[in-house]
Amino acid sequence: NIEDENALRHESTVARPPSTTGHGLVSESHRELGEVAQYLMGHDDLLERWTQLEEAAPTLRVYSSKDGDIYAFDEPEKLNPLGGEWVIWDDVLFLRVSKETPSALTFSLPDGERLLCLHAQGGDIFRVSPPASEQLLKLANTAAASIPAVPAPNIDDILNGNSREPWLETQAREKASSEHALDRLCAAGMLARLWLPTDRDEKRALERSLITGGASPVAQKAKSYLRSMSPEILAQLDGLAASSVGNLHTSLEMLERAVIEGERDTKTLAQSFLLDRDDAACIVHLLELGGSGEKTTAALEALDERAKIMASIIDDAKATYHPRLQAVGWQEPTAWWGLS
Repeated sequence: NIEDENALRHESTVARPPSTTGHGLVSESHRELGEVAQYLMGHDDLLERWTQLEEAAPTLRVYSSKDGDIYAFDEPEKLNPLGGEWVIWDDVLFLRVSKETPSALTFSLPDGERLLCLHAQGGDIFRVSPPASEQLLKLANTAAASIPAVPAPNIDDILNGNSREPWLETQAREKASSEHALDRLCAAGMLARLWLPTDRDEKRALERSLITGGASPVAQKAKSYLRSMSPEILAQLDGLAASSVGNLHTSLEMLERAVIEGERDTKTLAQSFLLDRDDAACIVHLLELGGSGEKTTAALEALDERAKIMASIIDDAKATYHPRLQAVGWQEPTAWWGLS
């Protein structure tokens, strides 16, 4: 039993290494960890070699940011991840740690098992005997900072039987099924912002409503989804969304470097970045329906100013077609990330 003082003994504390390399890479609205791992493996200058935790333990490297860290462990066969988000890429274990997602892993030394709990402030090493994975996970989770509980939006309820483009419903359902708070907001915001009916009679009804100053029925349903959240929670979510914009700055840096270096996957990187930017637009649109979103709007304005400077690079790397970005291009002509 891990609660037995003889089963778990604290050995040392691991300080979070200082770094000014990049920012925002591991915020909640993150890129897929496998994609990040692949990128980092090709850019060793971004990975700082860190000290061994203790003699004979696996060495690690870390990419630090203001939102969290990605730990890269050599010798993954010696490690047992217990929680959080992790992936093995090219014989390296990448493990993501942020304020919302602490993590933990165990490894064996000649004198017994060790537990490494990683969180936003660094980590702690424990000597464990015997291992108890479920209780170790509870210990790791105590390091997590609480984030607002956001219910998954009911896509059927928001659409309310109205006709819709299949791609929009598919992408909204995908976001709604996520465990992450911002993805769930994005799902409802995407419907509120980009829904248009495909049925002729529904189109006419929508036109009449908009002409008289009304809102779309889907936007009204999406707004009602926010009623389960207090103004205080919406303010917290606004702060969380604003901090996640740092991820977009890092994605923009990655895209710039890829274009300059002539890498082959620039269109993939560009499309991912543009979709992330549109995710942010959906989130802030929904927050504004609930009377919030000021912090996120300000953060996006700074990003957009930077993107204008890099407009030629973004245009060169843009993909030729994506249904959602195409819809943004003609529904919101001022949205620079849309496709024309």
